[in-house]
Amino acid sequence: AQGFVTAVQGGGTRITAAADQLDSALARLVRSNRNNLHDLAEVRANLEVWAARRAAERATPEQQIELQQLCREMRQQADSAQTLAELDLRFHLLLADATQNQLFRILLTPLIEQLQGHFLSMWEGYGSRPLERVFRQHEALADAIQNGNPEKARKLMSKHLAYSGE
Repeated sequence: AQGFVTAVQGGGTRITAAADQLDSALARLVRSNRNNLHDLAEVRANLEVWAARRAAERATPEQQIELQQLCREMRQQADSAQTLAELDLRFHLLLADATQNQLFRILLTPLIEQLQGHFLSMWEGYGSRPLERVFRQHEALADAIQNGNPEKARKLMSKHLAYSGE
């Protein structure tokens, strides 16, 4: 409806607008009414549950290794909420890449970026026990993807997003 993608007869779908144009529309939406942030998080959560399942089916060995490395890096950076928020964002964007669906990554990136402040607030609010729980959730999700278990990855992502309030 907004002209970001067009259907090409016999050729699938083509992206006709840059992600920054979509980002701009989302930014305006969120700025116009902060309640829209909750709606945005709700849409993103549903998309990411699908993405976790798809990533478990399609992630490359390199992506599986990178997810594991991000989990280790998060543990090493436990004293920096800013760094944890950045690593968390990278983790979720890598999951999007692991779906092997380029359109999904283009659509998800601006959604997550609009929630970037939420990522930082979330990490700043965790104490040591909740922090450990979030680390274990990311690690279990990375393991499910590495083991090619789509249903487990789906369930783990759903629980993770419900726990972290994303």
